Amino acid sequence: MDAMAIRARRAEVEELDMLPLLPKPPAASFELNFARAFEGLTKCASDIIKDNPLLDFDLEGAFPAPCTLARRLEEQDRWLGMRDGLTRNHWVVEKLKTSLTIYREHVPAPDQATIARLQHLGCVDILDNVCSLDGVPIPAGPSQISFFVVLRWQWLFHPLAQPWKVYVGNVSADRVFATDHLQEAAVGLSLKRFRDQLIATQAENVSFFASLWLRRFDEAERILRACTDGVVLVEGLFKFAMKRGAKEQIVVAASIMSEWERLFELADRLKFSRGVTRETVLKALEKANSWSDILSLTTDVGTYLVGCAASLRAIHRTMNSKPSADSETCTLALVREAITNSPVFQDRYRRIAMVSGQRPVLFFAGVELAKFLPVMLEQMFDNLARHRTDGGKVSLVHRVATDRRRNAMLLSMIVTSNVCQPTAQVMALPIENKPPRETQGNSC
Repeated sequence: MDAMAIRARRAEVEELDMLPLLPKPPAASFELNFARAFEGLTKCASDIIKDNPLLDFDLEGAFPAPCTLARRLEEQDRWLGMRDGLTRNHWVVEKLKTSLTIYREHVPAPDQATIARLQHLGCVDILDNVCSLDGVPIPAGPSQISFFVVLRWQWLFHPLAQPWKVYVGNVSADRVFATDHLQEAAVGLSLKRFRDQLIATQAENVSFFASLWLRRFDEAERILRACTDGVVLVEGLFKFAMKRGAKEQIVVAASIMSEWERLFELADRLKFSRGVTRETVLKALEKANSWSDILSLTTDVGTYLVGCAASLRAIHRTMNSKPSADSETCTLALVREAITNSPVFQDRYRRIAMVSGQRPVLFFAGVELAKFLPVMLEQMFDNLARHRTDGGKVSLVHRVATDRRRNAMLLSMIVTSNVCQPTAQVMALPIENKPPRETQGNSC
């Protein structure tokens, strides 16, 4: 590349008024992997990365009887990561409201004609430039759709992306800070293309748009069945050819974006910063003299230990090779027995990656956060096979599968970095450079 081209690309990035900054990891591999994941960093800013240091930024009475516990479970309104519609107190809605408050000065003006159409669908409230339908913020007009989409799925962007500068026609900003090329490689659908579909859908059928935005998929399908006219489908919504027509493709795309939100919510609960590790759990158990000491803990470690009393090893004690004589009458002894016999808490267990010198013990379906996104993305890709014209049975060329999984890993690392920076840094370390598991970690 000649000097003129280098200067031009340097100027292009500097015009964005934002640098691709990340905390400096203990190994250069995290920085390099992150740069490779964002196409724009390698195309526009490879020389700037070398010249500018990466800056830091802040990441952020007795146990109930089985019958009582069962009743409480039945009364639970919502469980973590449920595939449900959005309500005013939903996790996704709370996160969106928080982001809209933080960036309230940048919220575009709503389209008044769209607001008038939304008023026929439910209770509409307007505060400043934010319109809410039944307590859920909903965009009105193309400009707001672009802005709301970035905030709602913010974990798919570079951690320092400025929402008001993405998806507004600035190709350089989109290339540097968005991950659409990785999303297409991983699941065949990009957020930007879905944004285009939402804009077209809102202009054509606001009821259908609202049902998609609020994750009311049963309602969306009823609207489609009653719709005699065709539905506008953005060209190339999916990277691969689909079996069904426009109606099903749009619902499938919305389901994928909803699944992303489910993964964000679950990953947020698994993050290392919650402080629930092998070390902190064992320390809390060691200090406790009675079950009341555990119940008095107000930390996430206390919540974890209370939950251990209902774990499989506590309920089915025959699983435990080292039983405790007091476990039948003492809840604290029961929990100690369950934890002592759990492989995760035994020194010989090596399957969990160490983070900042400690071993995480929060899992979803037996998967820790470092492996959570890669595993879930692979499942999403496999589940989409039944909707594809080729049934997912493309030519099994090793390079094709390797490239797709590599891109999925890069995307997983980016999403994880928005949830838990230390875990993302562990994910980015090359296998040959990883220290022994009992000492592996990062000091953020």
